[in-house]
Parts: sequence; structure tokens; C-alpha cells
Amino acid sequence: MDSIEGENDYFVSRDRELIDYAAAAHLIIEVAAWGKAQHTGEDSVRSCIDNSAWCFGVYRKAANKTEMVGIARIISDKRTFGYLCDVVIHPEHRGCGLGKQLVRAIVADEEVVSLGTLLLITPDAHGLYRQFGFKSIDNPEMLMKR
Repeated sequence: MDSIEGENDYFVSRDRELIDYAAAAHLIIEVAAWGKAQHTGEDSVRSCIDNSAWCFGVYRKAANKTEMVGIARIISDKRTFGYLCDVVIHPEHRGCGLGKQLVRAIVADEEVVSLGTLLLITPDAHGLYRQFGFKSIDNPEMLMKR
């Protein structure tokens, strides 16, 4: 699936030709609370996007241009497991359902649907993700990190 049109002037697409790396870096580093700790600049974000299985962008159609206003990416083996991360909507575009539009497009994507497991970590958006079938981990003590 290349894109899902919304009921507004926005659309979601995983077309890599549409990615605005400067806008993506701004969203991930400046807008997202975790971004500064993980990335050193646009090159870091570009590398992460380019090495992800899929990158979904939220775009606003304006006069003669398309503006990237949201992003999410999935790190995956494209078969059994995926990790949904860097889900961000620009603050000026929040409140009109774009987060839902983005997650709906992701979970409807036929390649993402074919994954056995799609994991995510969120400090505060549990309600959003529950609407799309995500649930808490049954045995969180099994998870480890380094």
C-alpha cells in the first residue's frame, strides 16, 4: 500500500520518495521528547529511516507542495517481528485525528499485517494504540534492555 487518503487535506504514505529528511529530523529530534537523546542530527535520522523496513509519513497537501507533518517507522525483519517507533505528529497539526489516521494506515498495511508481532513502547499514548489492537505485555519481566 502506497498511501491512504484521509477525510481532510492530509494523507499517509510510505512512499520513500516523499520523505522530507529535514522535516523528519525536526519532528524526531526537536518535537519528540526522546529524539535529542537518540540522534545527533539529520544524518542520524536519515540513516535510521533508510535502514528501517518501512517509514510512514503524514503529509499535508498545500497549494503546489506537500508538507511532511508526521512520521512513524518500523524496524523489522519483514516477516515475523516489527518494532513501531518514532511516531510523531507536529504540534501544529495535532487534534484533528492525524495520529489515528497514521496508526490506522500502519496496522492496515498488508505487509505490516503479515508480521507475527508488532511491538511499541509508549509513555503516554496507550489509549490511542489500544484502539488498534495493541495491548500491554503479559510478562513484562521477560523484556530486557541494554
